[in-house]
Amino acid sequence: MSRELLEAPDNTNFEDGPASQELERFMAICPSNEDGIMQFEKFALDEDHLIILCEPEVNSVFAINLVTTARFPVHIHYDELTALIDSGEVLLAEHTFDEKTFITEEDLPDSVKKRMDERYKAILPLILDVDNSLKNGYGSGAFAKAAKDANKGVRYIYDTFYSFLRHGCRKIGLSMPQGKDANYTPPPRKIRVKQGRPSDVHEGKVLEDHDIKAFEWAEKKYQTTAGLRIETAIELMKDEFYSVSRVRLSEAEQKRLNKKFSYNLKEDWEIPTENQFKFWLYKRHGGKLPQRDKKKQNAIEFASDIAGRKGNAGYWVTGPGEEGQLDETPFDEEMVSLFDPTRQTKLGKPTVYFVKDRWSRCITGVYITTQNPSYDTVKEALFNSFRDKGEFLKELGLPFDGSLWDIKGVPLTLFVDRAEFHNRISEGPVTNNVPVTIKFTRAGRGDDKGTVEKMFHTWSAFFQGLSPAHQTKSRRDIAKQIARKNACLTLAELYEIAVVYIIHYNNHQEIEDFPAPVEMKQDGIPPIPSEVWRWGKKYRPGYLQAIPEKQLYLELLETADVTVYQDHVLLVGSGLKYTCAWTLKEGLQDYQKRSKLKKFKARIHRGCVDFIYLVTDCGLQVAELHSDHVAFIGLSFDEVKFQRAIDNKSAKKRRKAALESKLGAMCLLQEKVRQAIKEKLPAPMQDIQEIRENRAFESMFERQKQINRLYMATYDNFYSDQQHTENDYEDESDTLDDFDS
Repeated sequence: MSRELLEAPDNTNFEDGPASQELERFMAICPSNEDGIMQFEKFALDEDHLIILCEPEVNSVFAINLVTTARFPVHIHYDELTALIDSGEVLLAEHTFDEKTFITEEDLPDSVKKRMDERYKAILPLILDVDNSLKNGYGSGAFAKAAKDANKGVRYIYDTFYSFLRHGCRKIGLSMPQGKDANYTPPPRKIRVKQGRPSDVHEGKVLEDHDIKAFEWAEKKYQTTAGLRIETAIELMKDEFYSVSRVRLSEAEQKRLNKKFSYNLKEDWEIPTENQFKFWLYKRHGGKLPQRDKKKQNAIEFASDIAGRKGNAGYWVTGPGEEGQLDETPFDEEMVSLFDPTRQTKLGKPTVYFVKDRWSRCITGVYITTQNPSYDTVKEALFNSFRDKGEFLKELGLPFDGSLWDIKGVPLTLFVDRAEFHNRISEGPVTNNVPVTIKFTRAGRGDDKGTVEKMFHTWSAFFQGLSPAHQTKSRRDIAKQIARKNACLTLAELYEIAVVYIIHYNNHQEIEDFPAPVEMKQDGIPPIPSEVWRWGKKYRPGYLQAIPEKQLYLELLETADVTVYQDHVLLVGSGLKYTCAWTLKEGLQDYQKRSKLKKFKARIHRGCVDFIYLVTDCGLQVAELHSDHVAFIGLSFDEVKFQRAIDNKSAKKRRKAALESKLGAMCLLQEKVRQAIKEKLPAPMQDIQEIRENRAFESMFERQKQINRLYMATYDNFYSDQQHTENDYEDESDTLDDFDS
C-alpha cells in the first residue's frame, strides 16, 4: 500500500480537534507501535486496513486488510476505533489507490473490459445490498446464491467482492488482479544462461562480478590510452582476466616466433563475448543503439507488405482470361526418386500447383515439385500456365499434341493466397513487369477461389482406390505409414498422369450447373471447359495477353535490389558481388559519394548465383559473379548461405587460437616499448635536415649489407667458373704431354 502517515508522534495535537474527527470511508488505519499491531477489545489487527463502511450512528465501522491476501472485512466499534486514534495507538491516514483504477473503461483492452464486466455482473446482487452482505458475514447464503446464479465458485465470488471493496468500491478495480494474485510479487529474475540470440558455437557466459570488474578495467584502459581501439581493449582484458597461464618461451622459441610469452585462454564459454562488453559499455554511458520497432514499419514497407489489397472475388466474370485462380497443396500421393531404379528411395508427398480460369473452368497450368512452397515455385506454376502448352509437353517428354491443351496467355487478374505473394520479391515481377493484377483472398475464405480449391479434391478422388500409395483418412493407415510403404510413382510419372487427367478434364468433363450465358446456349455449346474457352476467345476476347516465352520467364524471376559501387555491383541482402559490363560502359561505377550510389532492381534465380539481371531503361543487363566469390560458382543462394554458415563456424573456432597468438605479439610490443623508454635519454628536438642526415647514415649500413650479399652471390659463381677453367687447362696440358711422348 502507498500511504502517507501522520508524522507527529502524538496524533492528538490537531488544530481542528481530535484526529478521529476526520474518520470516513476509504481512509486507512495503521498500527503506530513497533510491534505493528492494532489491539482492539475482542481482536487484534497486524496490518493496515481500509475503511469501507463508516456508520457512527450505529457505532459500526467495516475495514478490509490491505497487505496480505484479502479477507472478509472486520467489524470494529466506531467509539473504540476513534478512541484508539485519538490516543495515538492507531494512525489514521489518507489512502492512495492504484493509478490504474483511475483510467476510463474506454481505454481498457477489450479482453480486460470483458473480464471486468463478467466479474461485476457476478457480484452485482452483493453490491446492491452491500450492508446486508457485510453485516451478515459468512454463512448468510448470499455469497453461495451469487455463485450459483453466476455459475462460478464461491471462492471466485469472495475474491471478486474483496477486490471491489479494496479499490474503493469502483467497478474499474475489477480489472486488477484479485485473490492471491493481487499481492503476488514475482521473485527476482535469476539468469542462468547467457542472454541474446544463440550462436553457432558455444561462446559467452552469464555475467558475474568478476566479469563486471573486467569490463570496468577494459573501459578505463580504453578511456585513458590514446589511440586504443575497443577491440584491442577487449583483447587486453582477456589477457588480464581470462588467461589460464602465461608461459615464457625459451630463447630459441622467442627468436623463432618473435614473441616472449605464449598464452592459454579459458574456454569460450568462460569468457564474455565482444558483443556483451559493447552492450554493457553503451548501456553504462547512456548510448542509444538504433533498434527498429518490429511493430511499426515505414510508409514504403507498409504500402508494400501490410496495406490491404482489393479482394473483390464475388463479381461475375464475362470471358476467358478475365480471372485466373492459383492454389497449392501438399498432394496425398507418396513418391519415390526418379534416380533409383529399385524405387526404394522415398521422397514423401509432393507439392502440387493448379491454375484455373474461372470463367471457362479450364485448367490452364500445373506444377509438381518436391520443394517447399515459395515464390520460386509459384513462378514456375505461373510460367507453365501462361506459356504455350506444346513446348511444355515437349520438355516433359510426353507424346501429346499441343492442340489437346491449346491454352496460353496471361490473364487480366489472378486470385491467390497471401502466403507466397505477400512480399516484395513477388510483387516486383508480378505487378510491375507481367501485366496481371494480383488479388488476395480473404483470410479463412477458401470460397473466394473455390473453383481451384475443388480441383485438389477432384484430383485426389481420382487416385483413391487406384493407387496404394495414396494417403487415406484412416488413422490406422496413417500410423502404420501404409501409403509411404507402397510409394512407387516418380515425379515424371505424376506429371504424365496429371497431363492426361487435365486433357480429359478440359476436353470431356461437363461442368454441372455451369451458368452459361444465353448466347452460348443458343449456339449449342456444351458446358465443357475447352468448348467454353474456344467460344469465349471468339466472341468475348480482349482479356488474354500474349508475351514471348523467353521474355515471360525472365520477367517472372524474383526481384532483388542492387547497389553499384566503384569496383563491383552488390546484390543487397546476399553479400554477393557481381561485375557488369553495362554499368562500366555507362560510367555508373565511377566514384560517387555514398549518398549518390546508383541503385537498381534486379532479377535473380534462386537456384543459381552465377548471373543476375539488372532492370534498366535499356532492358535487362546481365551481371556475372565477381571473382572474389569464385568458390560459389554453380551453387544456389541457399547453398551459398549454408556454405557461409559453415565457414563462419570454422572461423569462430579458429579465432581463439589467433587471439592467443596475437596476444603474444602485443606483449612483445609492450615489452620493447617499455625497455626502449627506460633506455631513452632526454634530447633536444632535431630539425628536418638533421633527421634526413640521420636517415642517410642509417641507410649507409643497410646498403653495405646489400653489397656484402652481392659479393657473396657473385663470389660463388666466379670461383666455380675459375675452378672449371683451371681444370680445362690441366686436361689440355696432359693431352700435349701425351702427344709429345
